Amino acid sequence: MTSDETAAAAQLMQERDMWKQRAEGLMKQMLAIQAKVDALMLEYSPDEMTAENSNEWAKNQVVSENDCPSCDGTQMTINSAGEPDDCSDPCHRYGYLESDNEV
Repeated sequence: MTSDETAAAAQLMQERDMWKQRAEGLMKQMLAIQAKVDALMLEYSPDEMTAENSNEWAKNQVVSENDCPSCDGTQMTINSAGEPDDCSDPCHRYGYLESDNEV
């Protein structure tokens, strides 16, 4: 392989990596937008959600990483029903951990 071919191959690899990073960034943006759409649909028109919509929304729910006053900040896992396995505190069920006084 000549030095020109080596340089061209390196250039192509850099471009490939750049496009891969850009595609990953766009995928994250798309998923964030879809999560907002799902949350709005669940709030304002839950009867119009299909089983697939509901399942996708439930699958993407995560427990807040903030400390839970009821369980000393233990990280919970979500069961198939979408509820925490180890803590019944609503902060884990709904992700609300901010003080009631905050706006």
